[in-house]
Amino acid sequence: MKLTRSTDFALRVLLSLAGSDRKVTNGELSRTLNLSPHHLYKIVQVLSRQGYLRTLPGRGGGVVLGRPPEEVSLLEVIELMEGPISLTDCLANLQDCCLSRSCLLKGKMETAQERMRDVFRSTTIKDLVG
Repeated sequence: MKLTRSTDFALRVLLSLAGSDRKVTNGELSRTLNLSPHHLYKIVQVLSRQGYLRTLPGRGGGVVLGRPPEEVSLLEVIELMEGPISLTDCLANLQDCCLSRSCLLKGKMETAQERMRDVFRSTTIKDLVG
């Protein structure tokens, strides 16, 4: 599994804001994260629609966390941006595998997927802020 750039930057936006004790402008975030303002705007929109961020409009406005960082797991953010985590199509039930009756790989992949989900579920934004 490889995270998209949007997911990577969504996590970085949350981490950046969690490490700040003030509102941050989109311009500041864009420069700090070396991300185009347009791409940042899309990410901020998604995160704010779901309550992870609060946008403060107008002159002197900015962005702040919408939820306490200890209440936001990596799993929530990753699945918001990516959809459900699935290492293989057969684990997502997207297709039937012709080898399903004799496949020993599926069980190992399920175990790996659950362990990864557990790590992401048990890690919060606060855990990653120095």
